[in-house]
Amino acid sequence: MGQSTLNPGGDATPSLEHVVIVGASLAGLSAARTLRTEGFTGRLSIIGEEVHRPYDRPPLSKKFLSTTDGHSDLGSDDVADAEWILGVGASSLDTTARAVTLTDGRTVSYDGLVVATGVSARVLPGFDKVGVHTIRTVTDADAFRTALTADSPRVALVGAGFIGAEIASTCVALGIPVTVIEVSEVPFERSLGSAVGAELSRLYVRHGVDLRAGHSVSAVLGDEAVTGLRLDDESVVDANIVVLSAGAVPATAWLESSGLPLDNGVVCDSTLQVVPGIVAAGDVAKWPNARLGEFRRVEHWENAITSGEHAARTLLGASEPYDTVPWVWSDQFGFKLQFIGSSIDHDEIYLDSTLDDGGKLLALYRKGDRLIGACGIRRTKAVLSLRESVGQPGSWTSAIEQFASRSEV
Repeated sequence: MGQSTLNPGGDATPSLEHVVIVGASLAGLSAARTLRTEGFTGRLSIIGEEVHRPYDRPPLSKKFLSTTDGHSDLGSDDVADAEWILGVGASSLDTTARAVTLTDGRTVSYDGLVVATGVSARVLPGFDKVGVHTIRTVTDADAFRTALTADSPRVALVGAGFIGAEIASTCVALGIPVTVIEVSEVPFERSLGSAVGAELSRLYVRHGVDLRAGHSVSAVLGDEAVTGLRLDDESVVDANIVVLSAGAVPATAWLESSGLPLDNGVVCDSTLQVVPGIVAAGDVAKWPNARLGEFRRVEHWENAITSGEHAARTLLGASEPYDTVPWVWSDQFGFKLQFIGSSIDHDEIYLDSTLDDGGKLLALYRKGDRLIGACGIRRTKAVLSLRESVGQPGSWTSAIEQFASRSEV
């Protein structure tokens, strides 16, 4: 019933009779679908810590908060003959015995394993009070949505990344006062660069956000329930709802005794293989992307899908490198921000922005002679037209020739 396969190094591996996917996530679902479409007919088990089958997470910080709608199921019924083990997580992995131990004490043996456990919200010390929220799951989002319906909600967001900006946008649309505290001098300084961050700062303030950039929280006020935050400049932010949006950490605690390589994620080779018979996908996977010259994780929706597909094919014997160009979008304050590639360690940025006049933004990022990333607001066509050239030798010059003349801006 199973099928034999070759690992990416070409050595024969045991026949795949039973593939186990740990993580009922978008990446895990994508891997499961691909295993079946690529012809795997053996036993397929999908383990998920939540009671829900995979659902769409991006709306949790946006539309979900302003409606009474439930979460959007991702149609996992199209994975034929899958065994869903939900409401229980993985506690450890024995690679010698090829077995996953679950938090309820059961063990599940495997021939092939897909690690797709994603990330969990970064929790900061001192934030263990009633009224403090994180938004990673539908349960989290539902609790926060309920809190927003209380009398006189006053929201403070710690961290101005994508989730924080989207929540702030939702609060503004609902007429709820919101303060954003960001330790960097501008929002998105690391992911989009200081120049784009400065443009977004002005945009947020114009929409009514109380932005406290360049500051950190020194104390969480209140006894059992939060009443406010004291910042490092001794100012106090009045808030009865606090959202931690200060990043995420890979969900790898269950792998700490496994012997697998861990370094801010599960370390993979260029094909997403961890060791023969084990692959990783989604937010938890850290791999070398030769096209961008980077070795890191990518926490984006599209990457969850494509890495899940790629990891499944690798498990079945394919050996192609996963050299994707990441793409992410974010809906904020009535506009869609899109970003492709990377801005990390860029040497130069070309910026054309008319956001102060309610217009558009285009940012291009150079590293050496290559275009490594592009960011746009109301510039969908321009950004997506550059995707194939990202990371290619000499691509910076052609990108500048195309856009710096302003004929396309």
